[in-house]
Amino acid sequence: MIFGLRRLKFPLLLFLWVGTIIAKESLCIQPDIRGDEIVFIQGGNLWYGRIEQNHVRATPLLKDNGSISYPKFSKNGERIAFVGKVDFLPNWDLFSVALNGDNLERHTYTGIESSPCSWLGDRKIAYQTYSNHISREKTLALVHLDNPNSKESTLGVEQSAEPCITPNGDLFFVRFSPQSVIGSYRG
Repeated sequence: MIFGLRRLKFPLLLFLWVGTIIAKESLCIQPDIRGDEIVFIQGGNLWYGRIEQNHVRATPLLKDNGSISYPKFSKNGERIAFVGKVDFLPNWDLFSVALNGDNLERHTYTGIESSPCSWLGDRKIAYQTYSNHISREKTLALVHLDNPNSKESTLGVEQSAEPCITPNGDLFFVRFSPQSVIGSYRG
């Protein structure tokens, strides 16, 4: 019996060692770059770092058991907005955090899945959510950080997604055609 355990010991240790290496080498996804600063997602956690001589030196900003996606620097570079399920919350909501990981703020309480976000200046964030309309189409919404009592407001563009704000303040997004138009297309 002892001989059998010794034979299993080496393969088990090898498996655990390889698993540890693979976990450390997971993909870095959804980067946002501002000057020499970078924020990205790795292993479901939010990482912040600096780009130095063709490599990145980064540390985890938020390590959470939830899921975090779509990090974006604010225009002044003081905060990072992202969407996620933080602290075991059941829904994807919009959050922001200071660059040092302090002052985590939740900005939406809709219970509706939110996704990519983009800053409109330093105190407004546009993001994609689902409308309250019965069809539950994707729409763009806006949250004002200056007024903590204000709720998110939709921008009135139904069937829209993926907001992107240019440095001069122009808003770009994807707008889907209604299915009735797509069905009658003969191209």
